[in-house]
Amino acid sequence: MSGLTNSIPTLEESHEIFPGLYQEWSAGRSIVVYRPVCMSQALISAWTAAALATLQAWDRRTPYLALHDLSAGGVSTLFASMTNYDMLNIGVTPGGKIRAESFLNEHPGFMARIAIAFNSTLSGHIGRALVNYYTDNHPAIQYKSYYNRDRSLHWLAAHLVVSDGDAVGV
Repeated sequence: MSGLTNSIPTLEESHEIFPGLYQEWSAGRSIVVYRPVCMSQALISAWTAAALATLQAWDRRTPYLALHDLSAGGVSTLFASMTNYDMLNIGVTPGGKIRAESFLNEHPGFMARIAIAFNSTLSGHIGRALVNYYTDNHPAIQYKSYYNRDRSLHWLAAHLVVSDGDAVGV
């Protein structure tokens, strides 16, 4: 499988899709990463639009695997305050979450795994504490948070699916 080294997918593509927001791809475009390096309401709106478009275009025979990389300094606290502290959010904003969950409800069996990466500074610890406080119970979505991007990608890679529909596993 392309893009895998020691079971951790390597970066294959990176595009700045909005000033300060990068969409990156790993594992043969089987894992999408959203990496903001700054935060603004306009960036969050662009991120919501990109996440929803990507989710809707995803091959529904494979799980939607996404990393929300909030490890840039100060990003996680600003992100939390701009999203009503709901950081376990496949659609980024409250409205995006409703649309994403509605889309998943329309496609039974289509699953999503969202990893959230924080840094180990104060803002990262605050962000992770908020994630642990708020829970999300949508049956098609599983969230997990880490202080390490590689561990986040490793967890997502464990859910990769080969062409016959079997999990790759790591």
